[in-house]
Amino acid sequence: MAYPKPEPGLVIRYSFLWREQADRGQDEGEKDRPCAIVMTAQGDQGDTVVIVLPVTHTPPVVPISPSRFQRPRRLVSDWTISRPG
Repeated sequence: MAYPKPEPGLVIRYSFLWREQADRGQDEGEKDRPCAIVMTAQGDQGDTVVIVLPVTHTPPVVPISPSRFQRPRRLVSDWTISRPG
């Protein structure tokens, strides 16, 4: 089976490494989970670089204040809540 070309909006299965896992010294996620591709770009070597965000129903362990959503986004492991409309 051929894989589709990575493009924003595509949902894939990926072994996402959470920050807490990396802090414990892990270098690979514990299980495959659905992740949304949010951006793709060409790397220096001509390869495709893909940025993904995990899709989860579990809320964050540490509550996030609304003011954190006002700053520029830099960390992919931050919690983002989306609502329709």
